[in-house]
Amino acid sequence: MVEHRTSNIMPRPHEDRQEWFQRVVCDHYNLMFVTAFTTLGDRQEAEDAVQTAVLKAYQRISTLKEPKAIVAWLKMIVRNTALDAVRARRPDHATSDPSDFGGLSAPQETPVEDNDRQQLVLECINELPETQAAVVELRVIYERDINDIAESLGLTANAVRVRLHRGLERLRADPRVRRAFGWEDH
Repeated sequence: MVEHRTSNIMPRPHEDRQEWFQRVVCDHYNLMFVTAFTTLGDRQEAEDAVQTAVLKAYQRISTLKEPKAIVAWLKMIVRNTALDAVRARRPDHATSDPSDFGGLSAPQETPVEDNDRQQLVLECINELPETQAAVVELRVIYERDINDIAESLGLTANAVRVRLHRGLERLRADPRVRRAFGWEDH
């Protein structure tokens, strides 16, 4: 995963919102493409997903609360758009419980308008060491199995299990994640 400096993301004094959005999209197109391609496995579908996601993001730009979070926000929209494309391919695929993030589930069942929780988990995944982040993201967000992740990343299944375990342990230990899932007392 690539680290991006916040200073390059913030609007410049002379830029209007449209120019700023266009600059950020251009600067982070590769990240968005890789996010879509990782899910879809097809170049054309990934490009279509990015294009659709950018349009959705532009239409919803007024809902972005923190300009410095735009890259994570764009990545989440791309990821969700790509997942929608996967689901459209397989109409028999049952939608997973969105309150369950790879074993990171809330202590009691709640109706899930879970975008904030999902965004927090995605931000925390992006803060993990690169070797763990890729594995955790593929497993938790894309629901890939261990062998598929190993093949995609050129690792052994055991290496994937170790990285996944360490990454999930870090997520579970993160105070923000603990609060979001109501684990402060546990």
